[in-house]
Amino acid sequence: MVKLERILVLGGGIGGMCAAIALARKGYHVDLCEAQSELSAQGSGLTLMGPALRALHKLGVWPAVRDAGNFATGSRILDAQGKVIVERDGHRLPGLDLPTAGGILRPVLHDILANRLREVGILTHVGLAASELLQSADDVEVRYVDGSSSRHDLVVAADGLMSSTRRTLWPEAVKPAFTGQGCWRLIAERPASIDRPTFYVGAPVTVGAVPCSPTHMYVWVLQHVPDNPWVDPAAQPALLRELLEPFGGDLVEVRQNIGPQSNVNYRPLEAFLMEAPWHKGRVVLLGDAAHGTTPHLASGAGMAMEDALVLADSLSTHETLDAALTAHTQRRVPRCTLVVKNSVAIGDAEMRHEPAATLNEIMTRSHKALVEMY
Repeated sequence: MVKLERILVLGGGIGGMCAAIALARKGYHVDLCEAQSELSAQGSGLTLMGPALRALHKLGVWPAVRDAGNFATGSRILDAQGKVIVERDGHRLPGLDLPTAGGILRPVLHDILANRLREVGILTHVGLAASELLQSADDVEVRYVDGSSSRHDLVVAADGLMSSTRRTLWPEAVKPAFTGQGCWRLIAERPASIDRPTFYVGAPVTVGAVPCSPTHMYVWVLQHVPDNPWVDPAAQPALLRELLEPFGGDLVEVRQNIGPQSNVNYRPLEAFLMEAPWHKGRVVLLGDAAHGTTPHLASGAGMAMEDALVLADSLSTHETLDAALTAHTQRRVPRCTLVVKNSVAIGDAEMRHEPAATLNEIMTRSHKALVEMY
């Protein structure tokens, strides 16, 4: 086990909180620093596949997630009018009685993880952003925007897709790139017929509907927007109604209920993958800071959770920090590469209006591989 007196996690998102929990469970003293004023999340829903549920089980929060979200076995691909094209059985995880997919409201998952931080005794600092990392052979001095500083044996940078840590320590690294699609998100009341992740294809846009609570679902719409336009938030509800015009079935009522009161969110999709190594000295990147993906395989959050568990496992099974961080990256690169590349490939197929069978083949092959232990 690598002997570390103090570890600092930068970032209070899903990856950062999971890393802090996983490291604390291995017996390390962990501090977590979040630049925002509280450990909370904006946004709508989050799709979680079986591997993410396995990670949450290992982190000790699966019962709370199960009770707050909505999970099932299998998924469906429908045409634009709601006719079933493919019933997907889903891939069960060996040795665990867990669903294969489902969803939860993102703020609810953040609250569950924040509660778990308190339960395992992690000291959390909110409203405090790091401004500089000064490394020596023995530790890292972290300087903060308020003029204070602290010293740590290891810094885990889980500071997101636009990671300032990555930009500072790896200025030559590849940057997130626009993929050609934009993603619209909405929370809507859930009809009883949508009882598992459901995908609608065959129209100019692709739509997903994922149950995320006993009463609601998370709806996303993927649109080909090659010019990457800025979309005025005030106009987003009306634009989303227009995009859903070609769809029938349950989406008719969803469309009719969208109005100025709706919490519609739009953002362009970006992706990137860091080359190894993901660490420099005593600083290691985790989650979106190292591998940002699109939502097509619903595995971005799951990969960050797995990163957290593998990092904790590597530190607890190696004798030197460099060996542990190198082993961590070696275990994670193939899996995260699969997710990033195949997610982008599905998006490319959607933009070419490939048949549902093509999308299903990539999804099935990918999810089958991800069922295997990382």
